[in-house]
Amino acid sequence: CLDGTRTVLLAQITEWAESQSSQPFFCLTGLAGSGKSSIAISAVLQFDKKNMLGGNFFCDAGDAQQRSSRNILPKLASMLAKKHGPFSKHLLHILREDTNDLPNSRRIMRQCQHLFNAPLTHMTSSHNQHTFVLVVDALDECEGPATTAEILQALLQLSKIVPWLKVLLTSRPQKDLHEFLDKEKEYILPFRLQLTESNEDIFTFTKHRMEFLVDEGLPGHYADVDNLNQLTEKANGLFIWSSTIFRYISGKVSAEDRLKEVLHSDNSGQTAEAGLDSLYAKILQKAIGDGSDRHLFMEVLGIMLAVYQPLTREDISHLLSTTVSNPLHVVTNVSDYMQSVLYKGDHAVMQFYHQSFADFLISEERCTKANLKDVFVDIKSCHARIGIKALGLVKKEARFNICGIKSSYLPNSQVNGLEDQIKTLPSHLVYSSLYWPQHITGAEFSQEQGSIIQKELETLFSGPKLLYWLEIVSLKKNLRTLVDILPNLRRGLGSAIYCKELLDFLQMFYVPITESTTHLYLSTLPFLPTESKLFKDIKPHFSQTLCLSSGQNKKFGITKNQISVGSNVNSVAFSPDGQHIVSGSHNRTVRIWDAKSGQQLHELSGHSSFVTSVAYSPDGQCIVSGSYDKTVRIWDAKAVAYSPDGQCIVSRLSDKTVRIWDVKSGQQLHELSGHSDNVSSVAYSPDGQQIVSGSSDKTVRIWDAKSGQQLHELSGHSGWVNSVAYSPDGQQIVSGSDDRTPVAEDGWVRTPSGDLLIWIPHEYRNGAYDQSYMTFPVDAPGHPVGLDCTRFRHGERWTEVHNPDAGQ
Repeated sequence: CLDGTRTVLLAQITEWAESQSSQPFFCLTGLAGSGKSSIAISAVLQFDKKNMLGGNFFCDAGDAQQRSSRNILPKLASMLAKKHGPFSKHLLHILREDTNDLPNSRRIMRQCQHLFNAPLTHMTSSHNQHTFVLVVDALDECEGPATTAEILQALLQLSKIVPWLKVLLTSRPQKDLHEFLDKEKEYILPFRLQLTESNEDIFTFTKHRMEFLVDEGLPGHYADVDNLNQLTEKANGLFIWSSTIFRYISGKVSAEDRLKEVLHSDNSGQTAEAGLDSLYAKILQKAIGDGSDRHLFMEVLGIMLAVYQPLTREDISHLLSTTVSNPLHVVTNVSDYMQSVLYKGDHAVMQFYHQSFADFLISEERCTKANLKDVFVDIKSCHARIGIKALGLVKKEARFNICGIKSSYLPNSQVNGLEDQIKTLPSHLVYSSLYWPQHITGAEFSQEQGSIIQKELETLFSGPKLLYWLEIVSLKKNLRTLVDILPNLRRGLGSAIYCKELLDFLQMFYVPITESTTHLYLSTLPFLPTESKLFKDIKPHFSQTLCLSSGQNKKFGITKNQISVGSNVNSVAFSPDGQHIVSGSHNRTVRIWDAKSGQQLHELSGHSSFVTSVAYSPDGQCIVSGSYDKTVRIWDAKAVAYSPDGQCIVSRLSDKTVRIWDVKSGQQLHELSGHSDNVSSVAYSPDGQQIVSGSSDKTVRIWDAKSGQQLHELSGHSGWVNSVAYSPDGQQIVSGSDDRTPVAEDGWVRTPSGDLLIWIPHEYRNGAYDQSYMTFPVDAPGHPVGLDCTRFRHGERWTEVHNPDAGQ
């Protein structure tokens, strides 16, 4: 805020922060452009001077990182740890105990528990000191209402933990926020910015800016009180109107001419929003005119609105779909002519001064009321144009070994200078590689565009460029995001088989691709299923690889992933939403895993003996476990399971059979015979049509629940199958077993000196015995695999794997 403005409110905020008896949560609301962010910045500076600033996060709808709610708590915790030694010590202890990557957790309340609740509750009262304030600005610019509600609950919760930690939040007034404030009014001090109360501060701001223009040569009479009052009245209480007007006046043409134009304009009777829209319409009309370049101006603004992070002029010029001789010149003109609403931010990226201008452009109703219907920006159409252009850039510019990695023996983390090399990649190529799937997913294509994108995707997926693109995604550590977006991409396009295979590929080879970019080639190509399109279309381009002379799978879908638990796995279950897996083991632990990546999310310790059974509650919020230590008494999930409609029970018996019973009558309906050893676990499919059983005979069998007939026998485990369960969609089976393998626990085969040689998928790891693996689904081949190493290029010769002329 300008010196001399918002003094009363800032003093009130300071008084709230310093008071020991005030509510722990201060919520400042106001319309777009009313000055909330300026107040938040001033508060941050004020708290920082008093050594009261615990941390701050400024949400920004135009930046994917700054609008992601999952980034808020990690940023605040990191900043608080730098200010508060005891908190830092306890936070580090918590993070060391939890092996997962908490900053990337999608569950906000889980972040709150681990990043704030746990370390703060472990601190003693002697650690208490003067107040620290956490500031979160513009929460309304964060993702979706459901996420906003969750972050509100988390912020309120952490403000209640200790008396010396408070939260200052700013946001536009929204229904969900008002409901939250009413519900939690005991803990929250609300403050609503009234537009009429801002006039005095807007007058002070207007006077300051006008005096500056007079010093620059504007006639002095324009700084008269009457003119200042007139400009203040036209602002309707919105600081953004006043600040935009002065940037508009100071543009390329005479400041006096533009000031006269503003003073003579009539916006009487308009609402604050309508007055702001009229100003934006005037700026747009002056900048773009009625010429042939009008559509180019709007395309540039559309790109700025649709991209997932702010881009430089050069990057935006690469994304223009319209063919022009000098695209950078077009973008530069837009930037120069619209300086009143655009600015060059950090790292030379183009950004909107205020979100209200973006809101105006994407509202057809507001553009129409301002008599500029043709400037309305259809975001879905923008996504379509950007998606097609970005995909084309990837196809054109991505190349083999783009960072020049010299040896395949080292993981990315140990490659000298790799991070610096990654920074030299063309920024437009990096953006296109990371975000073309999101743009295509969010697009609405015309028939012509749909045909274009279909051909572009088929070309990408059916050649080596697919791996060149994945190189960039891997190097930028964005593979998990791609795994998340692919199902949506698959549903929205006709090339479903390509997306399905790519998803299978990424899930199967997630570990080697994320750990070493070179093994995107060396450790994946040898094991591609022979009937897959990836094998047929891509493998011929890379001839100098390890080959399988026998035992190669024909199709994907055998083993989706493999998780090393470190102990016998006795029981496993999917969460109701299919996102997580829980396991119970001989090592007395219950562990939660990410079902897509196989990464451990959490370890629950406490049992003093083997954990024999685990299950999720129906809402997915709780896990129940049973153990030989007799601390929990529940139904043994391995011994009995209800059908989804509750009418039948399936049980496993020690006589090698599975039996189905009618719940009401108690009568046996079917006896399922086929296992050659004890049946250890049974489960119904979600639709109740099938039953899966696991046995000491090392097989998993699928049965028809109505007829009792065996449908499939899934072999491949080399040890007893201890537990089985269906995923919520019924498409996958998870099984726990006593498998052992000759390969290292992490799947890597290493040279005698410890260098990475090749990573082996789980279904090919036959031989030695190790009891620490879960495999899902369980259709592993279970037969010897022949390896042909005669053409295997590795180490410093790894680039010879590439044969650019093959298949051309």
